[in-house]
Amino acid sequence: MPIFFILYFEVFATRYLYEKMPPEIPIFNSGPEEQVTMNRTIKSLLVVASGVLAMVFAGAAFGIVGRPAPGGPTTSPGTPPPDASTGPPVNEPKVAMSPLTAQEASPKKGLRAGKQAKLSIPVSNVGPDQVTNLVATIKLPTGITLRGADPATDPDTDTAKPKKNWQCYGTDDGMTKCTLSVIDAGDDTAINLKITVAADAPTSGTLTGDIQAADDVFTQIPDTQLTVDPK
Repeated sequence: MPIFFILYFEVFATRYLYEKMPPEIPIFNSGPEEQVTMNRTIKSLLVVASGVLAMVFAGAAFGIVGRPAPGGPTTSPGTPPPDASTGPPVNEPKVAMSPLTAQEASPKKGLRAGKQAKLSIPVSNVGPDQVTNLVATIKLPTGITLRGADPATDPDTDTAKPKKNWQCYGTDDGMTKCTLSVIDAGDDTAINLKITVAADAPTSGTLTGDIQAADDVFTQIPDTQLTVDPK
């Protein structure tokens, strides 16, 4: 209802001014004809101004003024635009599952300080294809060093299937590297490490590592907590 009173007031005020304004407005150094023309111009401007005000009041009353355009931002004036980084998440490319799986390392007969022992890390190919050119990188705990893993002298080596035998050696940076040419689809192998436990080896330590192969095949060797029994 207030909008109708506003419109009525605007129309009434404009009509009153239009009718009550004298036919001539004295203007300096102007003749009667110029005064009448100027008077008509002022009256016309009053009518236009009154119409504009009426439209503004009507728009404000019906919520048209200040309303965002269709599809435009819905934030109020003074509100910063939405941050693009908070938009819907972008679908990241899926990483293919590795066909290789590795299990935790396990000692054959436990670890004792000052003694030799053996560790075994089971590795399987659960994929539909062969995995080739495998390289395992292993970090042994402090106080435990690689003694060797020569398949020709290691009784744990599967001589019937020589391609399952990992070749292991120590590196200058204290890491252990083991290589294997191929694991057939659905086949199982084991990295067998012959180690020496120092007499002053800590009572516990963590073995870590990973296995990489051709065609960007990769798998992590689970971190294994190894316990060393004192003498």
